[in-house]
Amino acid sequence: MAGVPVVWHCRNLLEPGMRDTDRWFAWLPDRIICNSAAIAARFAGSRWQDRVATIMNGVDLAEYRPELSGAAVRTELGWTDQPIIAAISRLDPRRDTTCCWRRCAVSRPVAPRHAW
Repeated sequence: MAGVPVVWHCRNLLEPGMRDTDRWFAWLPDRIICNSAAIAARFAGSRWQDRVATIMNGVDLAEYRPELSGAAVRTELGWTDQPIIAAISRLDPRRDTTCCWRRCAVSRPVAPRHAW
């Protein structure tokens, strides 16, 4: 394509009934970057599987600092002496966050000391 390398970034898992247009057109890019082994598996067995590389999503260490204490936030929320169980994601039906909340409702009686 005009002598310019083409790189694709593939990050979507397919749901039943979806067409894998990335695999259909996998002959176009010079390299296909996937953000997980599950995504890369979509190209396994294809003529283009040698173009696939997996690079996991990174964590910005300037923002994620595990050495920082969460004591102030825990105190503010009243969660100073209990384990915290949380789920963090964007609100999207494909994330099925309702499944997480159903599991929390089932688990809460077993772990009443935890913050949910």
